Amino acid sequence: MMRNVMVAAIVTGAVCFYAVPVAAQDEAGRADRLIDALAQCRTIADAAPRLVCLDSAASAILAARDRREVVVIDREGVREAKRSIFGFSLPKIRLFGRGADAEDVEPEVTSIESKVTAVDLVQRTFWTFRLANGSQWQATEAFRFSPNVGDEARVEAGILGSYRASFGGRSAGKVKRIR
Repeated sequence: MMRNVMVAAIVTGAVCFYAVPVAAQDEAGRADRLIDALAQCRTIADAAPRLVCLDSAASAILAARDRREVVVIDREGVREAKRSIFGFSLPKIRLFGRGADAEDVEPEVTSIESKVTAVDLVQRTFWTFRLANGSQWQATEAFRFSPNVGDEARVEAGILGSYRASFGGRSAGKVKRIR
């Protein structure tokens, strides 16, 4: 009986050991495959083979993380990343979120709010300004008034990929992100 459990543990461990790294080498769905391998280990009834499989799957996940092939990010991290790329034109890819379920996908960022940290006049009424979050914006039309360092700024997504800036609640005009 003990010999059968030992043989099952060795066979299961070998299968998990070789199956998980192969999944890790596949570019498409690497993280999903690693997690699926971990979940598959939980279905093994016998404790010893299950532990061998779980150890192997966990090692593959940690190795992929250490090689920066897999990144673990929580929902707040996803929200922060979406705010940091707000205003850039990016292709529609499944960058944040695993599926089409409403609870599984973070909502799109439609506006950001931050303080103005720098302002430069490009032409008579065309400005560039930097926000405390590190983003830099440039007017694409003449502003009605000049923004000032320290102003509360809000940049909102408009239609057809446009963006509008307002400072202290007053609408200034259209902008585009340059950095």
